[in-house]
This record gives sequence, C-alpha cells and structure tokens, in this order.
Amino acid sequence: MEDLIGKKVRGFKFEGDYVPQMDKHIGEVGEIISVSLKRVRVAFNKTTWRYPADQIEKHLVMETGKEVEKLYLTDKVMYIGNAFSSLNY
Repeated sequence: MEDLIGKKVRGFKFEGDYVPQMDKHIGEVGEIISVSLKRVRVAFNKTTWRYPADQIEKHLVMETGKEVEKLYLTDKVMYIGNAFSSLNY
C-alpha cells in the first residue's frame, strides 16, 4: 500500500470516523500523503483527512496513460486467462 503515496484521490463519504466538515471535499481531488494499515491520509488545499484504506482504491484518480494502459493490460490478461480456463472444461 505504500505505493499509494503521492497518488491522487477524490474525497468521498464513508461510514465510521467521517465528520460533516469532510463534506466539502466530496469529489475534490487530493493527494495521498501517508498510509497505514487501516487509514490513508489525504491532503487537500488547506487541510488533511483520514480515509479508510480498504475503500481508497475505488476513488483513485488515473492521471497518466501508463496507469490506463496497466489497467487495460491487466483486464486483457484476466480475459485471456478466463478464456483458457473455459477451454479446460
């Protein structure tokens, strides 16, 4: 999870330690500045907030063509793997 540091993420609402002051950051892009087992700290313009680590990946913002290419290749490999698996039946 340490590879998340420096990535961009959109603020989102979640259950648990969420406070109403976080509402203004829903949909706003921030930067991940630290990661622990259960929490990810995200910096916005003038403040930072903690988000649940197990939900953060769903809200990452893809910034580069390489990230999109990696996602595409991963899906393609999974698709090909599933096709070969179905041939074995």
